[in-house]
Amino acid sequence: MLVFPIAFDAEYPHHTAMLKPLLIGKKQFETNLIQAPLAGVSCAPFRELVWEFGGVAYCCTEMLSALHIANNSDRSPRYQTRYPTEKNLCWQLSGNDPEILARASERALQNSADILDLNCGCPQPKIRKKGCGSKLLNDEKKLSLLIKAMRQDDKTPVTIKMRIDAGHAEFCEESVAKSLEEAGVDAIIVHGRHWTHDYNTACQLDSIAKIVSAVSIPVIANGDITCAKQLEKVFQETQCAGFMIGRASVGQPWLFQKITSEMNGKLFSTPSNLEIGQLFLKHISGLIEMENERNAIFQSRKLGKYYARYLENKLEFFEALYKIDTFLELSEIINLFISHSKQLILP
Repeated sequence: MLVFPIAFDAEYPHHTAMLKPLLIGKKQFETNLIQAPLAGVSCAPFRELVWEFGGVAYCCTEMLSALHIANNSDRSPRYQTRYPTEKNLCWQLSGNDPEILARASERALQNSADILDLNCGCPQPKIRKKGCGSKLLNDEKKLSLLIKAMRQDDKTPVTIKMRIDAGHAEFCEESVAKSLEEAGVDAIIVHGRHWTHDYNTACQLDSIAKIVSAVSIPVIANGDITCAKQLEKVFQETQCAGFMIGRASVGQPWLFQKITSEMNGKLFSTPSNLEIGQLFLKHISGLIEMENERNAIFQSRKLGKYYARYLENKLEFFEALYKIDTFLELSEIINLFISHSKQLILP
Protein backbone atom coordinates (compact mmCIF):
# COMPACT_ATOMS: atom_id res chain seq x y z
CA MET A 1 0.00 0.00 0.00
CA LEU A 2 1.50 3.29 -1.10
CA VAL A 3 0.83 6.22 1.19
CA PHE A 4 1.56 9.82 0.28
CA PRO A 5 1.32 12.77 2.68
CA ILE A 6 -1.19 15.56 2.22
CA ALA A 7 -1.16 19.13 3.47
CA PHE A 8 -4.00 21.53 4.12
CA ASP A 9 -5.27 23.73 1.30
CA ALA A 10 -8.73 25.35 1.22
CA GLU A 11 -9.15 25.89 -2.52
CA TYR A 12 -12.45 23.96 -2.74
CA PRO A 13 -14.61 24.99 0.24
CA HIS A 14 -17.85 23.78 -1.39
CA HIS A 15 -16.69 20.29 -2.27
CA THR A 16 -19.47 18.53 -0.39
CA ALA A 17 -22.00 19.30 -3.13
CA MET A 18 -19.74 17.59 -5.68
CA LEU A 19 -18.02 14.66 -3.98
CA LYS A 20 -20.47 12.68 -1.88
CA PRO A 21 -21.81 9.16 -1.34
CA LEU A 22 -23.55 7.67 -4.35
CA LEU A 23 -26.63 5.43 -4.30
CA ILE A 24 -27.11 3.27 -7.41
CA GLY A 25 -30.15 1.07 -7.09
CA LYS A 26 -29.89 -0.47 -3.64
CA LYS A 27 -26.09 -0.25 -3.44
CA GLN A 28 -24.44 2.61 -1.56
CA PHE A 29 -20.93 3.78 -2.43
CA GLU A 30 -18.71 5.96 -0.25
CA THR A 31 -17.91 8.37 -3.08
CA ASN A 32 -19.13 9.28 -6.55
CA LEU A 33 -15.79 9.01 -8.40
CA ILE A 34 -15.62 6.03 -10.76
CA GLN A 35 -12.84 4.48 -12.82
CA ALA A 36 -14.02 4.01 -16.41
CA PRO A 37 -13.84 0.90 -18.59
CA LEU A 38 -10.84 1.35 -20.91
CA ALA A 39 -9.91 -1.17 -23.58
CA GLY A 40 -6.38 -2.43 -23.07
CA VAL A 41 -6.07 -0.71 -19.70
CA SER A 42 -8.77 -1.52 -17.14
CA CYS A 43 -7.53 -4.99 -16.26
CA ALA A 44 -6.84 -6.25 -12.75
CA PRO A 45 -3.21 -5.03 -12.50
CA PHE A 46 -4.26 -1.45 -13.27
CA ARG A 47 -7.36 -1.58 -11.07
CA GLU A 48 -5.24 -2.87 -8.19
CA LEU A 49 -3.08 0.25 -8.42
CA VAL A 50 -6.18 2.45 -8.31
CA TRP A 51 -7.39 0.69 -5.18
CA GLU A 52 -3.99 1.11 -3.51
CA PHE A 53 -4.58 4.86 -3.56
CA GLY A 54 -8.38 4.72 -3.16
CA GLY A 55 -10.84 7.53 -3.68
CA VAL A 56 -13.12 5.52 -5.99
CA ALA A 57 -16.63 4.11 -5.67
CA TYR A 58 -15.89 1.25 -8.03
CA CYS A 59 -13.66 0.26 -10.93
CA CYS A 60 -14.77 -1.18 -14.26
CA THR A 61 -13.49 -4.05 -16.35
CA GLU A 62 -12.52 -3.60 -19.94
CA MET A 63 -15.46 -4.01 -22.32
CA LEU A 64 -16.30 -7.73 -22.29
CA SER A 65 -18.03 -9.65 -25.06
CA ALA A 66 -21.30 -11.00 -23.66
CA LEU A 67 -21.06 -13.87 -26.13
CA HIS A 68 -17.62 -14.90 -24.90
CA ILE A 69 -18.66 -14.59 -21.27
CA ALA A 70 -21.89 -16.54 -21.81
CA ASN A 71 -20.04 -19.32 -23.64
CA ASN A 72 -16.98 -19.19 -21.37
CA SER A 73 -14.79 -18.63 -24.43
CA ASP A 74 -13.07 -15.33 -23.64
CA ARG A 75 -9.68 -15.09 -25.32
CA SER A 76 -7.54 -14.22 -22.31
CA PRO A 77 -7.75 -14.62 -18.52
CA ARG A 78 -7.01 -10.88 -18.23
CA TYR A 79 -10.64 -10.05 -19.01
CA GLN A 80 -12.16 -11.90 -16.05
CA THR A 81 -9.32 -11.85 -13.52
CA ARG A 82 -10.09 -10.04 -10.26
CA TYR A 83 -7.50 -9.56 -7.54
CA PRO A 84 -8.45 -10.16 -3.88
CA THR A 85 -7.44 -6.56 -3.08
CA GLU A 86 -10.07 -5.14 -5.43
CA LYS A 87 -13.24 -3.83 -3.85
CA ASN A 88 -16.32 -2.95 -5.92
CA LEU A 89 -16.05 -4.11 -9.53
CA CYS A 90 -18.36 -3.40 -12.45
CA TRP A 91 -18.46 -5.82 -15.36
CA GLN A 92 -19.12 -3.94 -18.60
CA LEU A 93 -20.77 -6.16 -21.19
CA SER A 94 -21.15 -5.69 -24.94
CA GLY A 95 -23.95 -7.46 -26.77
CA ASN A 96 -27.30 -7.09 -28.49
CA ASP A 97 -29.04 -10.40 -27.79
CA PRO A 98 -31.21 -10.49 -24.63
CA GLU A 99 -30.71 -14.23 -24.06
CA ILE A 100 -26.94 -14.01 -24.37
CA LEU A 101 -26.77 -10.91 -22.17
CA ALA A 102 -28.87 -12.68 -19.54
CA ARG A 103 -26.48 -15.65 -19.52
CA ALA A 104 -23.45 -13.39 -19.44
CA SER A 105 -24.93 -11.38 -16.58
CA GLU A 106 -25.63 -14.54 -14.62
CA ARG A 107 -22.05 -15.69 -15.13
CA ALA A 108 -20.74 -12.25 -14.10
CA LEU A 109 -22.63 -12.48 -10.82
CA GLN A 110 -21.29 -15.99 -10.25
CA ASN A 111 -17.85 -14.38 -10.54
CA SER A 112 -18.75 -11.77 -7.89
CA ALA A 113 -19.55 -8.78 -10.11
CA ASP A 114 -20.86 -5.93 -7.95
CA ILE A 115 -22.43 -3.99 -10.82
CA LEU A 116 -23.42 -4.79 -14.41
CA ASP A 117 -23.07 -2.23 -17.19
CA LEU A 118 -24.20 -2.36 -20.83
CA ASN A 119 -21.83 -0.72 -23.28
CA CYS A 120 -23.73 1.68 -25.54
CA GLY A 121 -20.82 3.97 -26.24
CA CYS A 122 -18.15 2.07 -28.17
CA PRO A 123 -17.54 3.85 -31.51
CA GLN A 124 -15.42 1.14 -33.16
CA PRO A 125 -16.79 0.06 -36.58
CA LYS A 126 -16.26 -3.65 -35.81
CA ILE A 127 -18.50 -3.28 -32.73
CA ARG A 128 -21.14 -1.16 -34.45
CA LYS A 129 -21.35 -3.61 -37.35
CA LYS A 130 -22.46 -6.24 -34.85
CA GLY A 131 -25.27 -3.94 -33.71
CA CYS A 132 -23.49 -3.34 -30.40
CA GLY A 133 -21.88 -0.40 -28.64
CA SER A 134 -23.10 3.04 -29.69
CA LYS A 135 -25.24 1.49 -32.45
CA LEU A 136 -27.70 0.31 -29.78
CA LEU A 137 -28.77 3.89 -29.09
CA ASN A 138 -30.75 3.87 -32.34
CA ASP A 139 -33.22 1.28 -31.00
CA GLU A 140 -34.97 2.18 -27.73
CA LYS A 141 -37.16 -0.91 -27.78
CA LYS A 142 -34.15 -3.22 -28.10
CA LEU A 143 -32.34 -1.34 -25.34
CA SER A 144 -35.23 -1.86 -22.95
CA LEU A 145 -35.23 -5.60 -23.64
CA LEU A 146 -31.47 -5.80 -23.06
CA ILE A 147 -31.64 -3.97 -19.74
CA LYS A 148 -34.45 -6.20 -18.51
CA ALA A 149 -32.48 -9.28 -19.58
CA MET A 150 -29.45 -8.18 -17.58
CA ARG A 151 -31.45 -7.86 -14.37
CA GLN A 152 -30.66 -11.02 -12.39
CA ASP A 153 -31.72 -10.01 -8.89
CA ASP A 154 -33.04 -7.06 -6.91
CA LYS A 155 -29.73 -6.05 -5.33
CA THR A 156 -27.15 -5.85 -8.14
CA PRO A 157 -27.27 -2.46 -9.91
CA VAL A 158 -27.59 -2.39 -13.69
CA THR A 159 -26.24 0.66 -15.49
CA ILE A 160 -25.69 1.78 -19.05
CA LYS A 161 -22.88 3.84 -20.59
CA MET A 162 -24.04 5.88 -23.55
CA ARG A 163 -23.03 8.66 -25.94
CA ILE A 164 -24.88 11.82 -26.95
CA ASP A 165 -26.42 12.51 -30.36
CA ALA A 166 -24.87 16.00 -30.69
CA GLY A 167 -27.23 17.08 -33.45
CA HIS A 168 -26.63 14.08 -35.73
CA ALA A 169 -30.35 13.15 -35.69
CA GLU A 170 -29.63 9.46 -35.06
CA PHE A 171 -31.46 9.33 -31.74
CA CYS A 172 -32.80 11.61 -29.00
CA GLU A 173 -30.62 11.24 -25.91
CA GLU A 174 -33.37 12.49 -23.59
CA SER A 175 -35.87 10.01 -25.01
CA VAL A 176 -33.33 7.19 -24.76
CA ALA A 177 -32.60 8.10 -21.13
CA LYS A 178 -36.30 8.12 -20.22
CA SER A 179 -36.88 4.74 -21.86
CA LEU A 180 -33.91 3.32 -19.98
CA GLU A 181 -35.28 4.60 -16.70
CA GLU A 182 -38.64 3.00 -17.48
CA ALA A 183 -36.86 -0.28 -18.31
CA GLY A 184 -35.37 -0.29 -14.82
CA VAL A 185 -31.78 0.85 -15.33
CA ASP A 186 -30.34 2.14 -12.04
CA ALA A 187 -27.97 4.80 -13.38
CA ILE A 188 -26.84 6.26 -16.69
CA ILE A 189 -23.24 7.12 -17.49
CA VAL A 190 -23.00 9.70 -20.26
CA HIS A 191 -19.90 10.27 -22.36
CA GLY A 192 -20.51 13.77 -23.67
CA ARG A 193 -19.42 13.10 -27.25
CA HIS A 194 -21.07 11.60 -30.33
CA TRP A 195 -19.59 8.31 -31.46
CA THR A 196 -17.97 10.06 -34.47
CA HIS A 197 -16.15 12.58 -32.25
CA ASP A 198 -12.49 12.13 -31.40
CA TYR A 199 -10.94 13.42 -28.20
CA ASN A 200 -10.14 16.76 -29.81
CA THR A 201 -13.85 17.54 -29.63
CA ALA A 202 -14.76 18.91 -26.22
CA CYS A 203 -17.47 17.15 -24.23
CA GLN A 204 -20.86 18.81 -24.65
CA LEU A 205 -21.86 19.34 -21.06
CA ASP A 206 -25.20 20.90 -22.03
CA SER A 207 -26.29 17.54 -23.45
CA ILE A 208 -25.38 15.79 -20.21
CA ALA A 209 -27.34 18.45 -18.30
CA LYS A 210 -30.43 17.74 -20.42
CA ILE A 211 -30.25 14.05 -19.57
CA VAL A 212 -29.85 14.90 -15.88
CA SER A 213 -33.06 16.93 -16.09
CA ALA A 214 -34.92 14.24 -18.04
CA VAL A 215 -34.63 11.42 -15.48
CA SER A 216 -34.77 10.91 -11.72
CA ILE A 217 -32.09 8.19 -11.55
CA PRO A 218 -28.39 9.10 -11.10
CA VAL A 219 -26.62 10.44 -14.18
CA ILE A 220 -22.82 10.14 -14.14
CA ALA A 221 -20.77 12.45 -16.33
CA ASN A 222 -17.84 11.07 -18.33
CA GLY A 223 -15.26 12.82 -20.46
CA ASP A 224 -12.55 15.48 -20.10
CA ILE A 225 -12.29 15.23 -16.30
CA THR A 226 -8.59 15.52 -15.59
CA CYS A 227 -8.40 17.42 -12.30
CA ALA A 228 -10.42 18.92 -9.44
CA LYS A 229 -11.04 22.19 -11.30
CA GLN A 230 -12.40 20.39 -14.34
CA LEU A 231 -14.60 18.22 -12.13
CA GLU A 232 -16.01 21.35 -10.53
CA LYS A 233 -16.79 22.77 -13.99
CA VAL A 234 -18.57 19.57 -15.03
CA PHE A 235 -20.67 19.58 -11.88
CA GLN A 236 -21.62 23.24 -12.17
CA GLU A 237 -22.76 22.82 -15.78
CA THR A 238 -24.52 19.47 -15.43
CA GLN A 239 -25.50 18.93 -11.77
CA CYS A 240 -24.58 15.28 -12.32
CA ALA A 241 -24.70 12.72 -9.52
CA GLY A 242 -21.21 11.34 -10.13
CA PHE A 243 -18.07 11.44 -12.24
CA MET A 244 -16.39 8.75 -14.32
CA ILE A 245 -12.73 9.25 -15.21
CA GLY A 246 -10.99 7.30 -17.95
CA ARG A 247 -7.96 8.41 -19.97
CA ALA A 248 -6.66 10.87 -17.38
CA SER A 249 -6.21 8.03 -14.87
CA VAL A 250 -4.00 5.94 -17.18
CA GLY A 251 -0.49 6.18 -15.78
CA GLN A 252 -1.95 8.14 -12.85
CA PRO A 253 -3.79 5.59 -10.68
CA TRP A 254 -3.53 8.09 -7.83
CA LEU A 255 -5.72 10.64 -9.65
CA PHE A 256 -8.94 9.74 -7.81
CA GLN A 257 -7.32 10.17 -4.42
CA LYS A 258 -5.62 13.37 -5.59
CA ILE A 259 -8.96 14.88 -6.63
CA THR A 260 -10.60 13.69 -3.40
CA SER A 261 -7.84 15.22 -1.27
CA GLU A 262 -7.93 18.55 -3.06
CA MET A 263 -11.72 18.74 -3.00
CA ASN A 264 -11.54 18.12 0.74
CA GLY A 265 -9.22 21.08 1.24
CA LYS A 266 -5.95 19.18 1.12
CA LEU A 267 -2.96 19.11 -1.20
CA PHE A 268 -2.00 15.69 -2.53
CA SER A 269 1.70 14.93 -2.89
CA THR A 270 2.12 13.39 -6.31
CA PRO A 271 4.35 10.29 -6.44
CA SER A 272 7.97 10.90 -7.39
CA ASN A 273 9.45 9.69 -10.67
CA LEU A 274 10.94 6.74 -8.83
CA GLU A 275 7.57 5.76 -7.34
CA ILE A 276 5.84 6.19 -10.71
CA GLY A 277 8.43 3.92 -12.29
CA GLN A 278 7.71 1.26 -9.69
CA LEU A 279 3.98 1.56 -10.37
CA PHE A 280 4.63 1.05 -14.08
CA LEU A 281 6.72 -2.04 -13.40
CA LYS A 282 4.04 -3.46 -11.09
CA HIS A 283 1.41 -2.94 -13.81
CA ILE A 284 3.48 -4.77 -16.43
CA SER A 285 4.48 -7.50 -13.97
CA GLY A 286 0.78 -8.16 -13.39
CA LEU A 287 0.19 -8.45 -17.12
CA ILE A 288 3.02 -10.96 -17.42
CA GLU A 289 1.44 -13.12 -14.71
CA MET A 290 -1.90 -13.13 -16.53
CA GLU A 291 -0.63 -13.53 -20.09
CA ASN A 292 3.03 -13.76 -21.04
CA GLU A 293 6.12 -11.58 -21.14
CA ARG A 294 5.99 -10.94 -24.88
CA ASN A 295 2.43 -9.58 -24.85
CA ALA A 296 3.01 -7.59 -21.68
CA ILE A 297 6.12 -5.88 -23.06
CA PHE A 298 4.22 -5.07 -26.24
CA GLN A 299 1.50 -3.42 -24.13
CA SER A 300 4.13 -1.54 -22.14
CA ARG A 301 4.90 0.47 -25.27
CA LYS A 302 1.35 1.81 -25.26
CA LEU A 303 1.17 2.34 -21.51
CA GLY A 304 4.63 3.85 -21.15
CA LYS A 305 3.66 7.18 -22.69
CA TYR A 306 1.14 7.68 -19.88
CA TYR A 307 3.41 6.75 -16.99
CA ALA A 308 6.19 8.91 -18.47
CA ARG A 309 4.02 11.89 -19.38
CA TYR A 310 5.85 14.18 -16.93
CA LEU A 311 9.42 13.01 -17.54
CA GLU A 312 11.72 15.70 -18.86
CA ASN A 313 13.45 13.24 -21.21
CA LYS A 314 10.33 11.28 -22.17
CA LEU A 315 11.09 11.23 -25.91
CA GLU A 316 14.35 9.40 -25.30
CA PHE A 317 12.53 7.05 -22.94
CA PHE A 318 9.90 6.24 -25.58
CA GLU A 319 12.63 5.52 -28.14
CA ALA A 320 14.31 3.09 -25.76
CA LEU A 321 10.97 1.52 -24.78
CA TYR A 322 10.28 0.49 -28.37
CA LYS A 323 13.56 -1.42 -28.56
CA ILE A 324 13.14 -3.71 -25.53
CA ASP A 325 11.92 -7.31 -25.48
CA THR A 326 12.05 -8.36 -21.83
CA PHE A 327 10.87 -7.24 -18.40
CA LEU A 328 14.49 -7.02 -17.26
CA GLU A 329 15.22 -4.55 -20.05
CA LEU A 330 12.12 -2.58 -19.08
CA SER A 331 13.36 -2.37 -15.49
CA GLU A 332 16.77 -1.20 -16.69
CA ILE A 333 15.51 1.62 -18.91
CA ILE A 334 13.05 2.79 -16.27
CA ASN A 335 15.85 3.01 -13.72
CA LEU A 336 18.17 4.67 -16.25
CA PHE A 337 15.81 7.35 -17.46
CA ILE A 338 14.14 8.08 -14.15
CA SER A 339 17.44 8.56 -12.38
CA HIS A 340 18.54 11.11 -14.97
CA SER A 341 15.28 12.99 -15.52
CA LYS A 342 13.70 15.88 -13.73
CA GLN A 343 10.05 15.64 -12.78
CA LEU A 344 8.14 18.31 -14.65
CA ILE A 345 5.70 20.55 -12.80
CA LEU A 346 2.36 18.77 -12.56
CA PRO A 347 -0.96 20.50 -13.21
